[in-house]
Amino acid sequence: MNEIVVEFHGARSGSGELTWAQREMWHLINQSRPHHHYFNFGRLFRVPKGRTVDDVASAVRQLVEIYETFRTTIRVEPDGTLGQHVAESGEYRLAKYEAGEADGELTEQVTYEYKGYSFDDDEWPLKVAVIMRDSKPSYVLFMISHLAADRLGSELACDTFARLLAGGVDGVPDGITHPLDQAAAEATPAGLRAARRAAGFWRRTLKTIPPTLFTERLEETPVSWSPAGELDSPAAALAAGSLGVELGVSSTGVVLAAVAALLGVRTGQDMIALRLFAANRTSPGLREMVGTRVQTGLFAVDLTDSSFYELIRRSWAASLLAYRYSSYPPELIREIVDEVSAERGVRFDLGCHVQDATGYKQAVLRHHSPEEVAAAAAHTHFRRSVLWDRRQLFRLDIEGTPGVSLKLRLGADPTVMTASDIETFLRGAEKLLVQAITANVALKGIPGLVGW
Repeated sequence: MNEIVVEFHGARSGSGELTWAQREMWHLINQSRPHHHYFNFGRLFRVPKGRTVDDVASAVRQLVEIYETFRTTIRVEPDGTLGQHVAESGEYRLAKYEAGEADGELTEQVTYEYKGYSFDDDEWPLKVAVIMRDSKPSYVLFMISHLAADRLGSELACDTFARLLAGGVDGVPDGITHPLDQAAAEATPAGLRAARRAAGFWRRTLKTIPPTLFTERLEETPVSWSPAGELDSPAAALAAGSLGVELGVSSTGVVLAAVAALLGVRTGQDMIALRLFAANRTSPGLREMVGTRVQTGLFAVDLTDSSFYELIRRSWAASLLAYRYSSYPPELIREIVDEVSAERGVRFDLGCHVQDATGYKQAVLRHHSPEEVAAAAAHTHFRRSVLWDRRQLFRLDIEGTPGVSLKLRLGADPTVMTASDIETFLRGAEKLLVQAITANVALKGIPGLVGW
């Protein structure tokens, strides 16, 4: 392996506090060290024919110069606060591998190695490898720290790099917000007022929810992994899309209601509380920002005296509130959790998370007939897996294209769900959504429908 040295010269340098989202992500990463590679984003690019090593280096240089986050390092200041530091100039060292004819095999090997890479705070948050074939660049591999960019930020950066690599105009608009700018905005009076509103919402909601969803636990197990499963269900996608059109909500809002209903059955709780991952980008500058905006909103919905259609409406309203108040100083929310815990004499375990990874994909929802949905059910596929290194209480990821495809990936702590329970849960969500196409299911009828 050799190295390609890329020198960069950005428009400015600077130092400041971390943004709220950066602070929350740093806290999560710090809890997971040394296994925080879990949070990275990776992307493999096929180098267009005719492009040279110099072209690859130029594309990387321009990318780093455009987006300050890739020139940023993090350190703990002497007073214990976290600071970010943007360098105006510096260098990247790209790893260069010569593969000869076997570029596919070597690319797979390097990708596997990079997926396990854990970034340090004081290093550039982008790791790049160039795979050569017959002395010409064949592939470029990116690995991006979650401290530098969230899912959307990574996609924006990778799309820009692909255009640069192809020799096109970068097309990056003016007025992009960089993390240093966002941190300054959050420290303004307007930012502090928004923080207080979010804190008030969390305090009010924490007073109404159960301290934990799973009050009964299965036998403790010493394993370091969590059972997980993945359901690929075209039928659930069509059903959720149809119900979304009918009730005026998003299709993933319908899925969230199904998840809440099944959790109610599973846990016996009438109030379901979840943490929803949110990456609010409410201005043009933020929509083009390559940085991390991800924090969690607090979702709480009451199942009492509700049909499934009514629960969809309640869940939609609850999710909007959760997303609205999902931007805040994380240490402030931790203080409020501690205060309400002391007031109520309970210990909160808010470890149930849902992530909607379809939020940036556009699709026109439409009605689908029961016959279409039933036909699609024949193509459902379930796969069992496990989550290594991170035992999570309950984590559901919703992926796919709204109204077209739906993939539900669920991992849970082995003391709350077995592998069999996870499959039953995911297949139950599909059954509930499909059944709701033709009937407004009563929540009390869900155990029979699911088979619990």
